[in-house]
Amino acid sequence: MPYCANCGSQYDEGVKFCPGCGNAVGGEQNANQAYQQQQSYQQPVYQQPPQQAAPDKTMAVVAMIFPVLFFLPLVSGNKDEYSRYYANQALLLVLFAVAIAIVSTILTAIWFVLGFICWILYIAQAVLWIIGIVNVTKGEMKPLPVIGGITLIK
Repeated sequence: MPYCANCGSQYDEGVKFCPGCGNAVGGEQNANQAYQQQQSYQQPVYQQPPQQAAPDKTMAVVAMIFPVLFFLPLVSGNKDEYSRYYANQALLLVLFAVAIAIVSTILTAIWFVLGFICWILYIAQAVLWIIGIVNVTKGEMKPLPVIGGITLIK
């Protein structure tokens, strides 16, 4: 008794269709052709679209944790938009801290009671710093509130 080349079921001689799968059977020659077709079939190879390289976040994270080192993403060899963006954000944090220090010195010298404004500014600076660190570790290019829209490094 012959076997179906498609599913391997056994069938009686003289039958035109396999009882297992319903495929047409035509003797030994048809089975050999079907077997050869199965052997020559190759699965298609799908090409994946090119992926953009993930930005190296290490130097950007260091620059956001220690804003005085704002230049690190630029000199580390990464000249991509991500590195320039976070170098700019870190530089803005440094300049904001300097401005707060100058304002607090002036306000405290004028009148000691105005020192509470300095504390509000220091808290605002800490909040901006934390937001910047969270954004850089997530890999997002979100600007810092209030000061983030300023571009000093292009």
